[in-house]
Amino acid sequence: MKKVLLFFLLTLCACVGTYAANDATYDFSEVNSDGQTIYYRYVESPYYCEVVSGPEQYKGVIRIPDYVTERRIPVVGIGVRAFAEPYEHGLKEVYLPSNAIYIDALAFHSCWELTKVSLNEGLMYIGQIAFENCARLSEINVPQSLEFVDYLAFHNCSSLRPIYNSYCKTFFSFPTGNMGNQCYKIPDGIETIGISAFNFSEVKDVIIPNSVKTIEEWGFNGCTFEKVDLPNSIKVIEEYAFGQTKLRHITIPSSVDSIGGYCFVSSNLESVVFECELDSIPKGSFDCCSELKSVKYPASVHKFCDYCFANCGFTELPDMTNIDTLGIGVFYANDRLKKVTIPDGIKVIPYDAFNLCMELREVNLPSTLVRIDGLAFWQNTSLKSIIIPDGVRSIGERAFEFCENLKDVNLGNGLQSIGDGAFAQIEALQKIDIPQSVTEIGSDAFGYCPNLKDVIVHWSEPIALTDGIGCCRKEVTLHVPAGCKQAYQNAPYWQDFTIVEDAAPATDIKDWDAPFAITSDKVFSVSGQRLENASKGISIVNGKKVFVR
Repeated sequence: MKKVLLFFLLTLCACVGTYAANDATYDFSEVNSDGQTIYYRYVESPYYCEVVSGPEQYKGVIRIPDYVTERRIPVVGIGVRAFAEPYEHGLKEVYLPSNAIYIDALAFHSCWELTKVSLNEGLMYIGQIAFENCARLSEINVPQSLEFVDYLAFHNCSSLRPIYNSYCKTFFSFPTGNMGNQCYKIPDGIETIGISAFNFSEVKDVIIPNSVKTIEEWGFNGCTFEKVDLPNSIKVIEEYAFGQTKLRHITIPSSVDSIGGYCFVSSNLESVVFECELDSIPKGSFDCCSELKSVKYPASVHKFCDYCFANCGFTELPDMTNIDTLGIGVFYANDRLKKVTIPDGIKVIPYDAFNLCMELREVNLPSTLVRIDGLAFWQNTSLKSIIIPDGVRSIGERAFEFCENLKDVNLGNGLQSIGDGAFAQIEALQKIDIPQSVTEIGSDAFGYCPNLKDVIVHWSEPIALTDGIGCCRKEVTLHVPAGCKQAYQNAPYWQDFTIVEDAAPATDIKDWDAPFAITSDKVFSVSGQRLENASKGISIVNGKKVFVR
């Protein structure tokens, strides 16, 4: 951002504090040539000063002198809320001093009767919402020196024309309420669309010239146009640039090499085409794009960043052939998603990844998977079965909590850790087979599963637990390996199970004589690979372990 170029200016402003109180103290006052009292505060005392508010209201036409006091202290800026109007006071016009280099945040906020401001050559910065709600402001000049206009500086200044600086090739502001329902062509030669330049503009259509290289933060946020053509000159699109727009489709040109997070958040997008070469879809890019159904991106993309497709309208996942990394909450609350197949190469299902995907009915996990993080599939209420591949080492806390219809859970033989509440609050769960590889079970891992009746374990020596199963143990049958009954009866926690059956089957394996005779839409190897039919040995058929001779 250009603020880096204004280091000296911002150093001067630092002592003020953005959004300071309107009754902030002043250091001295002086009467100007028109007989009006103006209040000042030292900045980098006592070498510079700025205009601030005072006990008397500013009225009519205010001409600020270049220097004040006998020591000729230069007036270098307009302070926070200096002329801000919490009441009617009749400020009409303001003429800045020739030494001014900044107008700070809220400086002229809600000056309802202000019609003209004369900006001096040398002014570099206008702060956040500095002129917001100055509805009658119709005349303001743009000095060549002006380099940075901050967020919503001219918001709701409906009498102003578009503000831009041809010298520094930056478009600063298309005031809200101006030229609504019309087409607007950004002037040729403009290279930068500034921060919040078109924020919540009602312009019907906007034409971006092929000179534009950068669209800064919030540039078109909240705009009502449904389409826009991005020229092949654009290099950078910053955060929230097209957030909350009514765009239906957009093509990102091949010239773009940087896209900021949440760029299209809460927009009406239905389809997106990336023609540019990126290595990832940025954080939150399409968060809350509830109508988004199609995304086409280049083979160079290997990562979906945090929440990039959260709250979208997918019924099935976008192509993930080359994806090897998923970010936190990547498909959070995709409530139309029905089937998920994670490709080989993915090693981690991260925190919140499929949280609140309440229509999700089928999940196929890859053999490369090693970890399922907390809340990954939280409250997937339509999910009925899950097969955890043998390569998975840990399942995080509350990963499958509130998956109330999850009846069949097949835990892989390499699993080592089951987190707190990982399978808690599941009404449909009646039986769980815990592999021998498991060495850690968190608090209430299977807690509050009212219909859980059978727990199968494979340890010859019971592991230490305090409340891992989290059920009413007296109502649950614990199946232990042959010859280990006594050890469990003597072990704290395990001894509380009402029935401990020695030599009970350690797995739920059905025996079939006819090799290759079993076919089903849901046949998997024990490692989670989908099969066309069950082969010799152990396979998973419709969520059950089957042995084919």
